[in-house]
Formats: sequence, structure tokens, C-alpha cells
Amino acid sequence: MTNQSRRGSAKQSPSPEALIKLVQDLNQRNHELLDRIATLEKTLEDRQQASQVADGRLSASAHPLPQPGEGTVQNQVDYLLNQLEFAQQTVQRQEIHIQTLSEQLTASQERVSNLEQDNARLQNQESRHTYHLN
Repeated sequence: MTNQSRRGSAKQSPSPEALIKLVQDLNQRNHELLDRIATLEKTLEDRQQASQVADGRLSASAHPLPQPGEGTVQNQVDYLLNQLEFAQQTVQRQEIHIQTLSEQLTASQERVSNLEQDNARLQNQESRHTYHLN
């Protein structure tokens, strides 16, 4: 039985050119996902820094610290309690944002891993196919 007739009776395998194109496409997608991961990591870092800076400015401008002699000790305690509550809310928002970005990063890393596995499998198939053709 010839190579042609075996291919005709079974499921026809893709041509080496098609496999090479698929591997190249998967490599390109892999690079795109790695770039996306780097972008997400940078965005996360930038937002954390910006949020810390903005929170510091916002809390200082929205609630200026009472100066000595500008009110009772109770007013200062109330101010500090409000600042603490604001800081806790800010931390909660940041934790939610970090969790969201972390989930996106994990999903992207899983996609990259799957694509790398697919790529390795296809390269192996392409190598076996090329070997059988030679």
C-alpha cells in the first residue's frame, strides 16, 4: 500500500506547509500573549503606585490635619478614625483591583502554557511528518 492510498483511506493529515504555518501562527500568538502579560504586570504596578500617590494627596487635601489648638482632642480622634476608614476602603479597592488583574494574568499565563504545549506537539508532529516524507 502506498503512502497516497494510506492517506486516502485514513484521515488526511495536513501538509508540512500547513503545519509550519500553524506553528508560526501559534508562536506569534504566544508572543502576543507574553506581551499582554508584561503589559498587565506593568499596568498593575503603575496603578498601585498611582493609587498610593493619589490616596496620599486626596486624603491630605480632603481632610487637612487639624493644627494644634484647632479643636478638641475628640475632633482629632474623629479625624484620625475617618482617615483610617478611608485608608481601609482604599486598601479594599486596591485588593479587588489586584485580584482582578491577578486573575487576568493567571488566565493569560494558562493560555500561553496551552499554546506552548500545542506548539510543541505540532512541531513534533511536523518533524515526524517530515521524517516520514524523507
